[in-house]
Amino acid sequence: MIWVMFFCNLYIAFGVLTWLPKLMTMMGHTLTSSLLFSAIVSIGGIIGSLVGGVIAGKIGFKKVLLVYYIACAIMINLITVKMSFGLFITVLAITGLFIGSQQNMLYAYASGNYPGSILGTALGWGSSFGRLGSVIAPMLIGMLMTAGLSVSALFTTFTVPAVAAAIAVFLMKKPSVNE
Repeated sequence: MIWVMFFCNLYIAFGVLTWLPKLMTMMGHTLTSSLLFSAIVSIGGIIGSLVGGVIAGKIGFKKVLLVYYIACAIMINLITVKMSFGLFITVLAITGLFIGSQQNMLYAYASGNYPGSILGTALGWGSSFGRLGSVIAPMLIGMLMTAGLSVSALFTTFTVPAVAAAIAVFLMKKPSVNE
């Protein structure tokens, strides 16, 4: 299940950050604004890592990851909804908060689920498997974009792994040492 989360995290992060400027221009925003939007998503991720780490320290990484994955799926879909510019910037920042921090929290969560004798190997293999998501997402989005999928449908391709990761964390039976 942890490897599924690694894959989903990197699929979402690399897919969104690679294609967000293009998706934003497809929604009618200028290229300059679209690049700014990518920066806002990234800044949101920094804040999300700091906030999520503090909250996870109090209630546990599993609970925080579960909420972050579900919220990520919701926020990604909200990006395609027509709204005021100020609200749109807020939605992007909050979306970034969830996208940019999940991987950081997953390392901490995963480390509590493996014995110390294999921890480095387990995290290395899990992280390596996750890198498949970082390779597949940009290619798949490019192919789907070329095939003519709508912007909403393209954003949905990021929602699916967020839901899959939420299910994976929910199904984790062994509680993490970090809980």
